[in-house]
Amino acid sequence: MDVPGVDPFDVYCEQQFYGGGWIVIQNRFNGSVDFYRDWKDYKNGFGSVDGEFWLGLEQIHALTYRKTRKLLVHLEDFSGNKKFALYSEFAIGSESEQYVLSTVGGHSGTLVDSFVNHRGNKFTTKDVDNDKNSKNCASWFHGAWWYTPGCYTSFCADGFPTNSSDGFGYELLLAKMDFLEYNDILEQQKMTANHDAIKQSICELRPKKHPSDNSKLAEVLAKGKAVQSQKSETIASCEDEQTKQSGLYSLSVENSTAFQVYCEQRLQGGGWIVIQNRFDGSVDFYRNWVDYKEGFGNLSGEFWMGLEKIHLIDPCLAVLFGGGRFLEPQQ
Repeated sequence: MDVPGVDPFDVYCEQQFYGGGWIVIQNRFNGSVDFYRDWKDYKNGFGSVDGEFWLGLEQIHALTYRKTRKLLVHLEDFSGNKKFALYSEFAIGSESEQYVLSTVGGHSGTLVDSFVNHRGNKFTTKDVDNDKNSKNCASWFHGAWWYTPGCYTSFCADGFPTNSSDGFGYELLLAKMDFLEYNDILEQQKMTANHDAIKQSICELRPKKHPSDNSKLAEVLAKGKAVQSQKSETIASCEDEQTKQSGLYSLSVENSTAFQVYCEQRLQGGGWIVIQNRFDGSVDFYRNWVDYKEGFGNLSGEFWMGLEKIHLIDPCLAVLFGGGRFLEPQQ
């Protein structure tokens, strides 16, 4: 990646989780890389982007100082249980500022907000003590971080779990990229859709008493999206819609009258026809054949488009299940 202020560097782009488009700035999952490092290593980065690694404070600063980024913390234990914390703003200072955690806020997600207390703290390593504790927190816990005066919590500390009895032990810190920065990657993905991911994306029709983690995230992201307005123009596909705004449109189809659809333009490059959306359990999906044939719910909320309408959609168009993405093969 070519970013002003630093030499080009390799990044890992995460496109499967939470809508995709994330630069991974830290990955730990098996303890194979030693994170008890000095200032130089944390400044420049270490490990391998195809395994465990730390991207580097200099690179993270270059990514965030011109524009505040989103930050996502994803935790997964060895039993497959997942939790996340999403921050709407994240930025760190320069080396002359000791890479101070200058901005972090706008928390949401299934993890409690334990990061906001670190705001304003400088980065500490075993050989550079910037914390406000009488001891060196990095030496004490064998890991660098933006430590609080009480040496509270670090994703870089020793004692990394190696089995499910040790609790959550899979950590990802990701910084949201602008659309134009990863648009080319998304276009390549559209041409090589992963069939295993397709299978995982098909959600159950049986009702659930509690929304899933993905549904909770959908609610979080929904808070920030623009007001949806009904569009009067008739379109041939969401991909061809010119304004690139998510909302309601009238879709023309062969051998049938036009009908309303919801076009999703924010996720995975846009151009999606949403055929199902579930996020708060407000609509009962335990329905009969007629309902699933004709469709039910409200396109501005939870809904099922209807099997008859899905059948009429051109097989070359991209369609989306809310809570998971489904991409029809390109012809």
